Amino acid sequence: MSSGFRLKRAELREEEKIAMARDLLAHPLFNSFFEDLETSAVDRCLHAAWLDHEGRAQAAAEARGIRSFHAYLEKLAKKA
Repeated sequence: MSSGFRLKRAELREEEKIAMARDLLAHPLFNSFFEDLETSAVDRCLHAAWLDHEGRAQAAAEARGIRSFHAYLEKLAKKA
């Protein structure tokens, strides 16, 4: 994840981060990309990626086979 994205994310209030996470989860591109994964696992990874500030989200995503999770979130965030 780029430091610019990390800085931008850190500037958001918790309510804004949660709202963005919900918007991404509802995004059609997100749903099609993760259609073969369990929704609960995707939800946990998405929540962690937006709210975790210490890199644990990437480890959690990789453990679930989501190798490019942060890159994909960055791509969606830029389109938003």
